[in-house]
Amino acid sequence: MPTAKADSQVTVVDAIESLVGDDSTLLVDLLAYRAADVRALLPGMGSVGSAVIISTRAVSVDPDGRHINGDDPPRFPTPMNEGMPTVPPAADDVDPLSCEGYVPSKVAAERVALDSGPASCEEHRCPPRQSRRSRQRRNPTGRHQRPRAGAAP
Repeated sequence: MPTAKADSQVTVVDAIESLVGDDSTLLVDLLAYRAADVRALLPGMGSVGSAVIISTRAVSVDPDGRHINGDDPPRFPTPMNEGMPTVPPAADDVDPLSCEGYVPSKVAAERVALDSGPASCEEHRCPPRQSRRSRQRRNPTGRHQRPRAGAAP
């Protein structure tokens, strides 16, 4: 922690900058649930080679606006990816740990990270697109099927 301030005056931003240092290669944040969480990271990201904010696939919506955490299951016409539309972002006062607030809060965190400017900032929605489950094909009912022998992954 920085020594120029009393311990009670050390901010989250100071603590992050202290952890990151002057020449870190990679910063991976698994705990950014809100836009404010990412805004606290931004000052320290300037000295990082690459920053990755982990998100969730639940932020993506299908063409009818349905998402994975919604009441009606989504029907995605293509495999899910980071470029898909999302639910609207939450305001700063929304509880990111509530059922209603989790997904919109993650969207808000993603947008702050992506809009921050650094070309090295990326967001990744989990599970990774190359997971075993994501390589399985979906049938019309939305349930997973194993790929057919000889079919493209």
